[in-house]
Amino acid sequence: MMRHLRPDLVHMDQAVSKVADAVADTTHVGFHKTVKFGWLSTDFDESGAIGDPTGADGGIGEKLFEERVEALVAALDDISTFDPGRVRS
Repeated sequence: MMRHLRPDLVHMDQAVSKVADAVADTTHVGFHKTVKFGWLSTDFDESGAIGDPTGADGGIGEKLFEERVEALVAALDDISTFDPGRVRS
């Protein structure tokens, strides 16, 4: 998304893959794969990064951004009327 929104801040010459060992060799689990999951802090590289930005593309970033904006706009009605005090487990 940054390559779409602020390409002037992106330095692809510094992009390095930092894929967590737990998913490095998996076929179905991980970024952009069928099975996604929440990351643990121990999955992050010592630099604080995770993932593989080396294939980042402004066109893909634009599509992802538009999808996220559309999803948020669609959810605004629910958000505006949501009462967390009524949530029961």
